[in-house]
Amino acid sequence: MKGRSAYFLFADEHRAELREELQAAADAAAAAAKEAEGGSGGAAGDGGAKKVSVAEVAKVLGARWKALSEEARAEYKQRCDAIGEADRAAAAEAAAAAGGQPGDGDDDGDCDDGLVAREPSPLDVLLPLSNVRRIALADEDVTRVSSDGIAAIAAAVDMLMGVVVRGAVKSAKASKRRTLQLKDFSQVGAAFCCGCRGEEVF
Repeated sequence: MKGRSAYFLFADEHRAELREELQAAADAAAAAAKEAEGGSGGAAGDGGAKKVSVAEVAKVLGARWKALSEEARAEYKQRCDAIGEADRAAAAEAAAAAGGQPGDGDDDGDCDDGLVAREPSPLDVLLPLSNVRRIALADEDVTRVSSDGIAAIAAAVDMLMGVVVRGAVKSAKASKRRTLQLKDFSQVGAAFCCGCRGEEVF
């Protein structure tokens, strides 16, 4: 299973700051253009520059990563390896607590290696614990999450995805289709919103 790479660690650390930097530059350019056209100038961002897109941020992040020295990249690689080791240890601890065994996947210590913290599941490849931890810590009100907590979040998402997919399959079968479509998942979402239970959808 693949986890985060050194580049993603770099991007996580610099994305928010870079977005603010690009937005400030865009606002300043918009204000200058407005003033040059004879406008009042006004406050930056007041109907001026559009919001900086995710693609624009990603493009600059990629360029700055490529511009890093080999030494700087190596530092990110080392830090990423350390995170991977911590994730593998957390996975082994969670698996032992659950009475299972850690996954038998690639364990060569490479930064891109992921880990398996639950019983084998098709969702394991989509939900590496390192990514679950990163998403949980993206909330500014969250500072730390225990290994058991990360494993519990991943298990909850596993279960929720199972419920959603089963509901979508039932919807597709009702329409005599074998291919799940957006409307099948939309029906499941609508059922959650209206508080449907049991056999109504699932």
